[in-house]
Amino acid sequence: MSDLPRVEDIDKVDSALLEAASNLLRAKERSVLLVEDTAAHAAIIRRVLEQDKWIVRHETRASTAIEAFERDPSSIVLIDLTLPDMPGINLLTRLKNTNEHAAVIVVTAMDNVSTSVEAMRKGAWDYVVKEDPETLAERLRAAVKSAWRRRINEAQQELVEQTRIRELVRAERLEAIELVVRTVCHEVNNPLSGVVALSQLLQQNSSIDNEVKKLADGIADSAKQVRTAIDKLRSIDDNVIEFGGQKILDSDQQN
Repeated sequence: MSDLPRVEDIDKVDSALLEAASNLLRAKERSVLLVEDTAAHAAIIRRVLEQDKWIVRHETRASTAIEAFERDPSSIVLIDLTLPDMPGINLLTRLKNTNEHAAVIVVTAMDNVSTSVEAMRKGAWDYVVKEDPETLAERLRAAVKSAWRRRINEAQQELVEQTRIRELVRAERLEAIELVVRTVCHEVNNPLSGVVALSQLLQQNSSIDNEVKKLADGIADSAKQVRTAIDKLRSIDDNVIEFGGQKILDSDQQN
């Protein structure tokens, strides 16, 4: 007989499931962290995003951007590669270390293939070149929207996976409980049969007085109730319905 899953293991699974659900809620938030030290570029980017109802937090330095991201690691991040206190590539690495699923988009004036490849290799989700305002606006909108949808999809997949794990743990626990119940039923049934037989002998004995006969009748009734309960437990596999993917007793068997 396998052991029941430990309570602490179930608690961990439940915590992971709750965290996955929370992550999905955060993934749906329309928050953007903009890391850009050039005021003109920052103004253009903020205007574009805020027109589309994004909530934009603007930082001009990598150090303050790291602090802001640690407070809200689910934000979509737009990074300029040329920052005053740290190369944008290094900032990208720092953010990915904080949250490996960080949705980071590199926004730079340098249209350089090697830089783009390095940024993507470091974990950037996209790479947008600062061109004329109209083209930049179009590309920014597409990149941020794509990152947002991808972030939501990943959070949904994680929630599905954690739900699957929780169902497996529940199924294992129910299976173990059922085995315990069947073992107990078997162990109780043997002495119960003896009690039933003895009570019947007392009932059939004409030499006993009425008080003893009443006691024998009471013992027989109690034994019958125990037998009925055991029969219900033993018939779990024969009378079941499913709820939430798990088997439960048919309502007729619970009466």
